[in-house]
Amino acid sequence: MSVSLIGALIGLVIGVADFLVLRLVADRVEMPETKRVLTLAGLAQVVILPVAGWLLAPMLFGGE
Repeated sequence: MSVSLIGALIGLVIGVADFLVLRLVADRVEMPETKRVLTLAGLAQVVILPVAGWLLAPMLFGGE
């Protein structure tokens, strides 16, 4: 397993955890606009963090 793939998997785990936390917060908010923004922010984290992990892990820990 390459360093890039490990970084992407760690980013995915953190992104999914962040998405779940933001969904819990969104369920407690009353305004629909805020719920939508929190949901979109969570989805963005699920996409951005694995990509960042894929790119940053080889730079930090060396690898192919």
